Parts: sequence; structure tokens; C-alpha cells
Amino acid sequence: MEKEKLEQIASIVRSMNASGMGQEDIKKTLKAMSLSEDEISSVLEEAKSAPSNQDIHNTMQNIKEKIESGDHLTPIIPEIKKQSENTSRIHEAVEQLNEKVSAYEDHIHEIKSNVQEHKEKIDEIHSAVSEMKE
Repeated sequence: MEKEKLEQIASIVRSMNASGMGQEDIKKTLKAMSLSEDEISSVLEEAKSAPSNQDIHNTMQNIKEKIESGDHLTPIIPEIKKQSENTSRIHEAVEQLNEKVSAYEDHIHEIKSNVQEHKEKIDEIHSAVSEMKE
């Protein structure tokens, strides 16, 4: 496409954009003028048109729909399920460890009681032996 023709069409595109026409509508109009995809890209690049309010609104609407549908979460759902399973296994292992610790604590308490009883008996024997020596 000639430079002059490109600039003329770009000027028209800038006017269309300034009037609030969206990018998609501008592209449709340029296609209706029988411009190729490359020519359309060149014109839009030359026009350096900013997105219109309608373009922004459409983009925001698409984002809102995607968020509401939950589609943006679909790729991470398997990983979340995997982590949930890992977390469940960890909780079970911690619970088993807590049970073992509790059992050991009970066993240690029992041993301490037995040791205390033996100390008391040894003290009694020492007292009895001391009395016998006197």
C-alpha cells in the first residue's frame, strides 16, 4: 500500500476512533474496504489508535464473565486437589504422631511413678539397714 494512501486511511481510522468506534468495528470497516490483514495491521499501527470506551467496556465485560464462570481457575484445580490430598496425608501423619507421643508420655509417666516407688522402697530399706547397724 502506498504511503500516502496508508496515511489517509490512518487519518480516517483516527477520526473513527475519536468518535468512539471500537477496534473491532474499525477492523470490520477496513475489511469491508477489501484491505488484507497485513494492510489492516499497518493502518492500525500507523493510526496508533487508542482503545475506545467500547473496547474497554467489552474487555472488562469479558474479564467479568471469565471471573464469574471460574474458567480462570480451571488450570490450577488439579494442583489444588493434589495439595489438598497432601495436606490430608500430612494431617493424618501428624495425628498418628500425636497419638504416639501421648502414648509415650503416658508410658514415661508410668515409669516415673515406678521409679519413685522403687526410690521410696530403697529409702525404707536404707532406713531399716541403718537401724539394724545401730
